Formats: sequence, structure tokens, C-alpha cells
Amino acid sequence: MLNGYLDEGWSVGVSNGKPMAASALVRRPRAIGILFPTATPGELLSRFLAFRDRVGTDLGLRPIADTSLATYIQRTLESLGEISAAMKKKNMAVGLGQFYSRKLGLASKESQRVWLGDYPTLAEQRRDAGVGPGFSGAALYEESP
Repeated sequence: MLNGYLDEGWSVGVSNGKPMAASALVRRPRAIGILFPTATPGELLSRFLAFRDRVGTDLGLRPIADTSLATYIQRTLESLGEISAAMKKKNMAVGLGQFYSRKLGLASKESQRVWLGDYPTLAEQRRDAGVGPGFSGAALYEESP
């Protein structure tokens, strides 16, 4: 898995692992990612950079330049707090339904491989305000095998 942080609390990630059913319970609006199950490490890096750059352009964000251990630990702790808050807000009946639909292979491949959170909505709002190109990330996950 490759993960990077952007301004304003955003994180983007890509992975070539298997979909995790529990991800339905911990999704956050500004922590987005795409799964490319057959990608080689080189392809994964290329897709990560393209995804990060596309999100940055669409939302007017820049990658966080501070790669220190302290910043990594701080971001990890913030992520854990966000996950806890997301789980508290989640309707568990809905969450368990999503979990089991993924666990039993009933969920669509796209819903298991792509989580874009608030990205499409905010990108379109920026376009409507005349400050961005709009949501252009669809091509990235349509290429997902």
C-alpha cells in the first residue's frame, strides 16, 4: 500500500491487496483510496502519483512535504481518532450489511475497490465556483482491473 497526505487533512492511498470487508465500517470523507489488485509495485507507484496529483489539482491541494517520523505519528493518531468518530456515526445495521455483502462477495467490485469520500462533491463545488476543473478522477478508477 502507498499512502500520502495532502493539505487540509486529506490522504490518498492505493493498494494491490485484497479488498477488506471491514473497510466499510471505517471509511472517512477525506481519506480516499483505490485498489488495483493486479498492479505490480511499479504500476502501483505510477497509479498512486497520478491519483495524488489528480486529487490535488481537482481540490487545489498540495502534498505535505514534512516526512518526519513525528509528523507520521501525528497523522496516524489523527487517523485513528477519525476512524473512531466515523464508527460512532455509522449506523451499525447498515455497516454490518455492507460488511457482510463484501465478506460474502455480494458487493459490486467498484464499491470494494474505490472509496472517494467527499472528493467528487467538493471538486464539483470548486468548479461551480470557478476555482477548479471539477471532478476528473473517474478515469483513474475506471482503469482499475
